[in-house]
Amino acid sequence: VSAQDVVRILAEHETVDTVRLFVNSLGGDVYEGLAIHNALARHGARVEVLVEGVAASIASCIVQAGDVREIAPTGQMMIHE
Repeated sequence: VSAQDVVRILAEHETVDTVRLFVNSLGGDVYEGLAIHNALARHGARVEVLVEGVAASIASCIVQAGDVREIAPTGQMMIHE
């Protein structure tokens, strides 16, 4: 999923009260991830994030945009040193 996809989806749902984001990602492009984080953070809705599998590398930064952040019992988060 690109930042452009996330921005478009959020724009299509600009009046919702809650955005739920389910994460299972090994990471990817840092700048795309930062743009996704920023799009979620500036959206007016409450952002709930659930790491269902793994949130590694830049995906762990995207998770931090959540007002609520949860990890499934079998989920993992990897943050670089």
